[in-house]
Amino acid sequence: MKELSEVAQAFCECDSNVTINAEEHELILSMIFHWYRSDFSSSVAKLPYKIVEYLTGDRKIKLQQMINSGKSITVSFHSYDWSANARNNKEYMGGRKLAAEQWSIEALLRFKICTEIVV
Repeated sequence: MKELSEVAQAFCECDSNVTINAEEHELILSMIFHWYRSDFSSSVAKLPYKIVEYLTGDRKIKLQQMINSGKSITVSFHSYDWSANARNNKEYMGGRKLAAEQWSIEALLRFKICTEIVV
């Protein structure tokens, strides 16, 4: 579980994976959080409480303030750009290619991080 936390923290650093709109009290997440929600939270409404654990700096403060306000936070999801994975097919972690049977949540998050950083 420590590995998932570390990978999720790196994944959440990217604005396209976690967008915080404090004015609208909205949290917009990568579709990966929707698909694998049960790995993070028991419901969509509870996702902000988990996501804040993975954030740092101003983004963490902003989301924590939204949570502390007691107002409802709208959680929505970015559509997933499948072409990004095809276009950025990169070697992963020590030269291994990701095999279909390795697509756990950890593998997906790592792959997305690697393709965004290496592009």
